[in-house]
Amino acid sequence: MSVESVISIRDVFFSFGRHIVLENVSLDIEDGEFVAVIGPNGAGKTTLLKLILGLLEPQRGSVRVFGTKPLAARRRIGYMPQYPRLDYDFPVTVGDVVLMGRLGLSSKLGPYPSSDRQAADRALEEVSCADLRDRPFSALSGGQRQRVLIARALAAEPDVLLFDEPTLSLDPEVQHDLYELLHMLNERMTVIIVSHDVGFVSKYVQKIVCVNRTVVLHCASEINGNIVSMLYGDMDVRLVDHDSRAHNHD
Repeated sequence: MSVESVISIRDVFFSFGRHIVLENVSLDIEDGEFVAVIGPNGAGKTTLLKLILGLLEPQRGSVRVFGTKPLAARRRIGYMPQYPRLDYDFPVTVGDVVLMGRLGLSSKLGPYPSSDRQAADRALEEVSCADLRDRPFSALSGGQRQRVLIARALAAEPDVLLFDEPTLSLDPEVQHDLYELLHMLNERMTVIIVSHDVGFVSKYVQKIVCVNRTVVLHCASEINGNIVSMLYGDMDVRLVDHDSRAHNHD
């Protein structure tokens, strides 16, 4: 493993019963990179993230994060799942949601210590949501909720951020703003994002990991309609340019 590799995956095989999800997967992600993971539904993208987090273990091969097993490095990783386990109607404030990112970081019982509250406040500042601290989470717009959930991941003060479809169901303008935020965060940490927005995300990332049972790594500048069509098969794929004009690739 390279000394600069934050994540090193070697010859990984994973299946659910007889259903093979990932096969012969090897990948290195280096410190400070912004990496997008793309692929069709069911291709293994979320499984790859869960292997990095230590939520799943490979049947064969190895996964190392900061040179150790994923579970040992979990406190250095901030994670935003595709479908966070939150009841949006539960009477909880934005500040309460962000403080959830501090759970498990202290052995103390009882109220959150001041250090946790300070970390949560810094995270809210970083995503430009400090003014929402006391607002009910249920009252937020979709874009505001996503920023608050990013703040929850940041509250753990991680070295790596993992996002699973953070812009899902958001309109293009809000997507653009979130990608700008992730680009800013990448100035001080490694960012890995699962996304279907190939055109949007390729503007910001250095590498694109194409997942479809196996993994192929590309520089973002190499991604074009032919590569996307091969990845997604015979589906009608639309690759959106950075100026938002769409072109069909059959």
